[in-house]
Amino acid sequence: MFVAAAVPPGARAVEPPSDPIGRDCVLRAGTLSFPAAVDFALCTNPATRGAWAAARAQAAAVGVAKSAWYPSLSATGSESRTSGDYVDATGNNISASQTTGDVALNLNWVLYDFGGRSGRIDSARRLYEAAGATANSVVQQTVRSVVQGYYGVVAADANLAAATTTEQATAKSLEVARTLQQGGVGTQADVLQAQTAHDEAVLTRVQAEATTKSARGTLNVTLGLNADRPLLLEADPVPTQVPHQPW
Repeated sequence: MFVAAAVPPGARAVEPPSDPIGRDCVLRAGTLSFPAAVDFALCTNPATRGAWAAARAQAAAVGVAKSAWYPSLSATGSESRTSGDYVDATGNNISASQTTGDVALNLNWVLYDFGGRSGRIDSARRLYEAAGATANSVVQQTVRSVVQGYYGVVAADANLAAATTTEQATAKSLEVARTLQQGGVGTQADVLQAQTAHDEAVLTRVQAEATTKSARGTLNVTLGLNADRPLLLEADPVPTQVPHQPW
């Protein structure tokens, strides 16, 4: 089942920047399957990218906290050069240039700080665990949003197709009612009733079109795309039975 109008076959692929774990987030031209939509959303959704970046930053913070166990070494140096007349050790007046310099190395190593470093490392690890849990929660929410958005488009498009079919049927019924009235078989009441049914069908179709556009926009935003970008969805049929679980 194919849903909606889509990216033209010859269209170029969209290549957003790579995600925090180094993959290339590429939306290829053609139909978009549900697994591909989930993978693309996890790669480009702003909330997901932000949660992953925060988790990686907190992992780096753990490394920074652990660095307190290691010594630090710093080096400083200076050099100066002067020229002019000066008196040497023998009392002679000499005109020349003179260069002096010095170098210093500083080694600092905290051997005991009453548990301060251990506490900071433990705090950084707990924050990292919290960031990881947050990232997992955001991923789950993103996947749920893709499921709702993807099949929301499928349902909205099917509803639009049904509304269009109903509109066409009521238009034919209205035409038949008018023909029967002109032939003296039908009544004005029949025409009015058919006209009302047709008008209601037109309204339903217009509402279905608005719902379809809204559903596509919601899905595009979840995928990290512009809301008005056209997509062709390759919708899998909804299973008729729930798979049996062993538990």
